[in-house]
Amino acid sequence: MDNKGNSILIENIDDIPSSWHEDSGKGKALFIVLCQQGQVQITLNEQQYMLSQRQLLLCLPTFIIGHYMRTPDCRCKVICMPEERFIHLTSGTLQAFRWWEKYTMLRHNPVISLSEEEMAIMESYAETLKAYLQSPPTLFRQQMIQRLEETMYYELANYLNATAGENDRESVSQPDRLFRRFFQMLHSGIITEREVRRYAEQLCITPKYLTMICYQKEGKPASAMIRETLTEQIRRQLTETDMPIKELTYKFQFPSQSFFGKFVRQNLGSSPRQYRATNRIIK
Repeated sequence: MDNKGNSILIENIDDIPSSWHEDSGKGKALFIVLCQQGQVQITLNEQQYMLSQRQLLLCLPTFIIGHYMRTPDCRCKVICMPEERFIHLTSGTLQAFRWWEKYTMLRHNPVISLSEEEMAIMESYAETLKAYLQSPPTLFRQQMIQRLEETMYYELANYLNATAGENDRESVSQPDRLFRRFFQMLHSGIITEREVRRYAEQLCITPKYLTMICYQKEGKPASAMIRETLTEQIRRQLTETDMPIKELTYKFQFPSQSFFGKFVRQNLGSSPRQYRATNRIIK
């Protein structure tokens, strides 16, 4: 069965491929480590975190994953969401939550404690995801998995929001404020500006400084964040609407359909019409 692009469930932390945590590499996925029993110590961004029963750890795609050690009685489930799917959620369904405003908090403390009820809910999500992934393909199987992912991450957003109170009131550095404003610019509506200097001008800083901040906070340049967000917006328009290509070209303020088509081919791998025909979401 084809689960390409879906979250995956790993029921034993020892089954995580070694390539995901060796050489301090970035995971390129959102990892949720759910501790059901015992303890596990995980290294993120060169810091060690201890995870005990009824705790979960959130590892964002830009976090650097190191090694882990566990107690013999440790039982953990690991849910892994591809970075592309996480970007889709944070720029669409979860945009109103402004997930990345919690970035600093997660970077300093990615461990969240759960009540018995909350733990049971997360375990039920994991089991339901497992059932869907193991089931044979059906007409709406992909859409059902996506809705489950969205529901699960609303749940995570609730947990994260509940633990963020004191952290949100702490003093925030100037680079953090600038990064937050830049992120809000990217997600406040349709992207029509594609040059870094345009955003830097609005922030009253240089393009070089904005790129440096993005590297520090996100591990990628500002230009890549603009391109990824724009690509996701175009992808959603192609798959979820019937808006003609000519109108999309105008909506995103490309100089011509040729330039629009070139951008789509470079970032989505095929022409706008071909991508829409192949990836159209049934509603």
